[in-house]
Amino acid sequence: MLDPISIGAAVSLCSSAVAGVKKAIETGKQAHECGTELAKWAGAMSDINHVAHKHKTNDIPWWRKMSGSVEAEAIEAFAAQKQAQALRKELEEWISLYWGPSQLKELVRLEGEIRKQRKDQLYRRQEAIEKAVTMAVTFTIVIIGGSLLGGVIYMIGDARGKW
Repeated sequence: MLDPISIGAAVSLCSSAVAGVKKAIETGKQAHECGTELAKWAGAMSDINHVAHKHKTNDIPWWRKMSGSVEAEAIEAFAAQKQAQALRKELEEWISLYWGPSQLKELVRLEGEIRKQRKDQLYRRQEAIEKAVTMAVTFTIVIIGGSLLGGVIYMIGDARGKW
């Protein structure tokens, strides 16, 4: 999952991509000449929405919840999502006004493709890493807890002379 720094970077990338597209429109470029900027925008939007969705559905590993920063991350993700939605609206208005509704439909299609690709590749890998870390942390805690419990039982038995 993206950390707060990455969420801020995604918002910044989204903002700079929108500014780049607006500048390209002002200089008379066509939609196909802004493919890189639009792809960056769609990727950043996907990241922001993914993080916000994970916090909204409370799909956070238990060990991250114990860190105490999850609430702050959720608020930051919510704010980032709202800012990204405002940037989306601005970009859609510019594209629709200067390039027409057909290009806006193409943008929505492109965004959907990028979201699907990122879900299939990046987000699944991140979730697998989170699951592995969760299993490792849980296993470590169980081993340490069992060792401590065994040690206490042994000490009690030794103090009573039963060993």
